[in-house]
Amino acid sequence: MPKSSILIKCLFIIVSLGHIFYCPYNKVEESFNLQAIHDILIHRENINEYDHLKFPGVVPRTFLGALTIALVSSPLATLLLYLTNNLFTIQILVRFVLGLFVTSGLFHYTKSVKRIFNQNVEKLTILLSITQFHFMFYLSRTLPNTFALALFLHSMAFWLNNHQTKFIVLSAANILIFRSELCIMSGLMLLISLIDKKISIWRTIIVGFFSLISFIAISVLVDSYFWQYWLWPEGQVLWFNTILNKSHEYGVSPFLWYFYSAIPRALLLSLAIIPLGLIYQRHKTIKYFLVPTLGFVFIYSFLPHKELRFIIYIFPLLNTVAAKGIDDFRKIRLNKWMKNFIIFGLYIHLVINMIITLGFLHISSLNYPGAQALNKLHELEPKESSIIKTISSFLFKIFNRIKCAY
Repeated sequence: MPKSSILIKCLFIIVSLGHIFYCPYNKVEESFNLQAIHDILIHRENINEYDHLKFPGVVPRTFLGALTIALVSSPLATLLLYLTNNLFTIQILVRFVLGLFVTSGLFHYTKSVKRIFNQNVEKLTILLSITQFHFMFYLSRTLPNTFALALFLHSMAFWLNNHQTKFIVLSAANILIFRSELCIMSGLMLLISLIDKKISIWRTIIVGFFSLISFIAISVLVDSYFWQYWLWPEGQVLWFNTILNKSHEYGVSPFLWYFYSAIPRALLLSLAIIPLGLIYQRHKTIKYFLVPTLGFVFIYSFLPHKELRFIIYIFPLLNTVAAKGIDDFRKIRLNKWMKNFIIFGLYIHLVINMIITLGFLHISSLNYPGAQALNKLHELEPKESSIIKTISSFLFKIFNRIKCAY
């Protein structure tokens, strides 16, 4: 592997860690998985002490993501607790571990991009991602979407590498355990494979059927143990959000909101470069990258409740198209002075993206006044203070009221 590729990948990990340290606190939508990781690490088999039994939220969520992160983090978490007796360091650790899961998925995906196009497009895809706030911000957040993002990137890599069985199995796991709406995007990708005859209908049915049975069974068995009653969490979420359409109770946005608000904010100036990705190998770019992403966003837009993180999966793919645009433009014949000027502009946009991202990151770090207030309180009062106990009890009651269906 060339030194430049290693340096860019190391930079990606460093920047992701920088996001964690600069903005270490969490909000309510991240609370279930973070608390679940805490309970698995601290209370272990003592299920009765787990937070979710007291504050279950509107719909249950799977423990499989939290269990995975807790198991991987456990050796180092145990050592850190012994040395520091500080749970906040454990929070930083588990978020970093989750970030590494997503990072491994991104690197697997970009490796397949190198096979489809070239190494420049691979490196530029990672570099573009580094300069954009939302992808870097969310990749370590303990959200169901983040767990799903890690698996999706691996499944996308298998799909691009024509490992269709692995793609179906991993996509099924993702859909049935973490985020059911990914059936739209993975379904579009599978449809392309069927049209191109990369996999037969019968093989698809057989692999899909056994994946369906297996992953629902795994989720039911594991999650029923933690929830203390029989359930399939993602099935209940699907029923709540789609069949009952109750997600609109948490806010609605216009149909085109993802297109005119979410995507431009996430990609920043890189959005303007995407058309250049159609200069060469247009058919391949549209089929493998634009059809799944834009098709997913269009269909998903029918659900009235919208948030940027709900479409976080599409940004690496759109970045690949933009990266290909930069690489393609370097190959076209044009007046040398004009060409060099435009190429300079294409690269300088990365700097502008980074400046905007730093601004977004700073603003986001100021968006957790509750955490900052509690930190100050802990500095002023000992842990066993009656003030701490009273406020903690009050906050738990308030939190139980506002915890919603994320």
